[in-house]
Amino acid sequence: MCPLFNRRSITVGAATSLLLARPGRVVADVSSGGLPPAQLAEITLTDQRGASKQEYSSGQFLAFQAVNDASADRLQTITLLPESFPKGTILRWKWPDNANDSVKSWNAIDYGNYLNTITPAQVPPSRIKAISALIHEADIGYSAPSDSANVALDLFLYTSGSSTEATMACEIQVFLHATPSARRFMATLESLGIYESAAIGSSPSVRWAVTRQQSNFFKTPYYLFCPSDGSDQLASTFDVKALLNWLRWVNQTTGKIYLTGEEYFNGLATGVEPVRKSGSALFHSIEVTYTR
Repeated sequence: MCPLFNRRSITVGAATSLLLARPGRVVADVSSGGLPPAQLAEITLTDQRGASKQEYSSGQFLAFQAVNDASADRLQTITLLPESFPKGTILRWKWPDNANDSVKSWNAIDYGNYLNTITPAQVPPSRIKAISALIHEADIGYSAPSDSANVALDLFLYTSGSSTEATMACEIQVFLHATPSARRFMATLESLGIYESAAIGSSPSVRWAVTRQQSNFFKTPYYLFCPSDGSDQLASTFDVKALLNWLRWVNQTTGKIYLTGEEYFNGLATGVEPVRKSGSALFHSIEVTYTR
C-alpha cells in the first residue's frame, strides 16, 4: 500500500477516464451517476509495475489495489459490476512464475475507512470495547495454485478515530487461504497459542494458530491468524469482535494482554496478496455486520 498521491485509471467498456484520488478523500462513486446506463455494465481497474492506489467506491465498500514493487512485470485487475458491487467482484493477478515468496501487493475490497480511504456511506469509528457486534461473512472462489496468493481479512486498529499511519496502533490479519510461504513466515514469529472461533450458522468452529510480529511494514505490532489444520476458510462467517476480545484477555501462552479496548476500529479489508503465478478470486458475496 502506498499513502502517496496517485492516479487511477478506470476502464468502462471502451471508455477510459483518468481520475485523481487523495488519501482520506471520498472517492468518486461512479455508479451513482455521470455515465450512461449502457456503460455501467462492467468496470475494470488495472494496476501494473509500481506503487499506486486505485479505487472505486459504492455505499460502505471500496475497491483498492496497490503493487509496491516496480522491479518485475506484475499485473493485477479488479473487475466489478456497479449494480451489484461488492458482490460479483473478481480480483485477478498475473505474477512471474518464479517470483520470490515475499508479498508485494494488496488487491482488496475495503469496508469503511480501512487506511487513508473513506467510503461514500461512512462507517463511524468506535473504540473496540464499545462495539456490540462485528461479523464478517464472505464466500470467495479461489482459482489459482495453492502457492500463488494469500486470501485474507485484514484490519488496522488506531489510537484515534482518524485512520492514518500516524495513528496506527496495530495490524491484524486473518488468513482465509494461506500459501506455504505465509505459513513459513508465521513459524518464525512469536507464538500466541491457539484461538478457537465459535461456530456461527453453517460455519464450524475453527482453531487458529496465532503469531505476533513486533514491528511490521508500518512499524506497529502485527497479529496473524491461520487455521492450525491448514484448511481454507473461503466461505465462512467470522466473529471479528470475539477475536478482538481474545486479544484483550490475558494470553494463556505468554501471560500478556495485547489490546486495551481503547483502540479504534474504523474499517477492514478482504483481499489477496499475490506471491507468484496467475489466478483470480471471485467474491460471490461479502457482508459486514457492525453495531456499536
